[in-house]
Amino acid sequence: SVRGLFRDVLRDHDEPTILIAHSLGSVIAYDVLREYPDLDVSGLVTLGSPLSMDWFRDRLARPGESGDKLPVPRMLAEWVNVYSEMDPLALGSGVSRYFRGGGEGGGGPIDLTAENTGYLDAHNPDQYLRSSVTANVIIGMIAHAMVWAAE
Repeated sequence: SVRGLFRDVLRDHDEPTILIAHSLGSVIAYDVLREYPDLDVSGLVTLGSPLSMDWFRDRLARPGESGDKLPVPRMLAEWVNVYSEMDPLALGSGVSRYFRGGGEGGGGPIDLTAENTGYLDAHNPDQYLRSSVTANVIIGMIAHAMVWAAE
């Protein structure tokens, strides 16, 4: 299964990992991180995430939870969601209002808007990966991970 593959790849690392996930990959990443809190993942970057859609959050909610406010996976020190206002699968909005804090960093995801060239390519992962917003987020997370590893 894809979930099992994600888990196995993440378990094979001896150092904290920064996970970058686009589109449906962000839904799978959230599900795996929540299911396996022992994984050593310090940062999550979601790109064009459909986690703003009720349908996905309702299916990720556990008994007694509401899809309106899901918990942040416990191991995360940082979660940044990058979206385009023109991305139809991200609903042109962020995900932060749908998740409550509780990760290592104590807070929920931070939403940042990426510059994008147009509606037809708005969900294309290349558009997100070429964005200076995404680059700065990833560089910042790597810098934080290096500082934490040195402590």
